[in-house]
Amino acid sequence: MESQSVSKARIWIVGIAMATFLVFIIVTVVYLQMPPRQKMKDQVKIQLPSSGTHEECLKLLQENEVVYSFEASHPLTFDIHYHDGTQIVDAFAKKTIAALEATLQPEIAQEYCITWSNHQPQAVQLNYQFQINVK
Repeated sequence: MESQSVSKARIWIVGIAMATFLVFIIVTVVYLQMPPRQKMKDQVKIQLPSSGTHEECLKLLQENEVVYSFEASHPLTFDIHYHDGTQIVDAFAKKTIAALEATLQPEIAQEYCITWSNHQPQAVQLNYQFQINVK
C-alpha cells in the first residue's frame, strides 16, 4: 500500500515537472518569435578627416523608425538616402550642420544610408548614435 502511494506521488511530481517544462518551452518559443523592440547603436566617436566621408547603412522595414542624433566639432554635410536602381533618393536632403536630433520613418523597406561628409580644411570629431524601433 505504501509503495502505491509513493508511486502515485512520483507520477504526480513528474507530471507537474513536465507541465512546468512545457510551459517554459511555449513561453520561450513565443518570446523568440516576437520582433525585436529596438536596436540601439552605442555612441560612435570618430575623427573624420578633411574631405572624408563616413556612412552608416541600415536595412529598414516600413514599420521601423530610427531615432538618431549626432554632434560634430564643426559643421558637416549630412544626408540620409537610399538607392532605387541607379537613382539616389534623399530621405533627408543634404544639409550642412554640426548637430541634429531627429527621427527617420522609412517610406519603403530599403537599405538607408546615413552619411556625413567633411568639407572643412581640418579633421572633425563626429559623435553619433541611433536606435531602431518597431512602430
